[in-house]
Amino acid sequence: MVRGAMLIFNLRALVMLVVAFGASYGVFHTCGSSSEAGMMMLAGPLLLFIDLTFRRLRGVRLFQLRGGSWLMFLPVWLWGILWTGLGVVDLVRGHR
Repeated sequence: MVRGAMLIFNLRALVMLVVAFGASYGVFHTCGSSSEAGMMMLAGPLLLFIDLTFRRLRGVRLFQLRGGSWLMFLPVWLWGILWTGLGVVDLVRGHR
């Protein structure tokens, strides 16, 4: 690791993001839809589930950075809640 470099994510978080958004994209692509709001509403809970399951299995607390997955200094499960909320807002506003 390079000294002095600031990392704003960890590899676990990137893998979780790729899995959640990849699965969401795959489901919507298979159904013939390109709803960005729908993909966010599916990827958010998937991300929440993946991160909380990982933390429970490893015995890591919800806001603990060490041992958990984080992105921009926030736990990934919190990003899952955020993306779910943004997906709901987009859907309500009519963005599909």
